[in-house]
Amino acid sequence: MFGTLDEEEHRKLRYRWADLEGIVFGMRTSTEDKLEIMKIAVGKCLSEKHNNFNFYQAQFNSMTGKMEIVPLAQLKPISK
Repeated sequence: MFGTLDEEEHRKLRYRWADLEGIVFGMRTSTEDKLEIMKIAVGKCLSEKHNNFNFYQAQFNSMTGKMEIVPLAQLKPISK
C-alpha cells in the first residue's frame, strides 16, 4: 500500500486541515517544539475558521504498562 517508510516520499500524506481534530504530541516532543507547533496550528485554524481543534499528549501509564493519549489540560480547544 504505502511501501517502505525508509524513503521520505513514502512518509508524506496529503490531508485537508479542516479534517483534522487535533494534534498528538509524542512523549519526547520538547516544550519548545510543542509551543511552535501550537502557534502554527492556532494560526492555521484561525485562518481557515476551523473550530474545536485540540492538543493531546502521549504518555506512558506505569500502572497499566500502556501508552495513553490525554488532552493537554492547560489548553482549551480552539472555538469561537
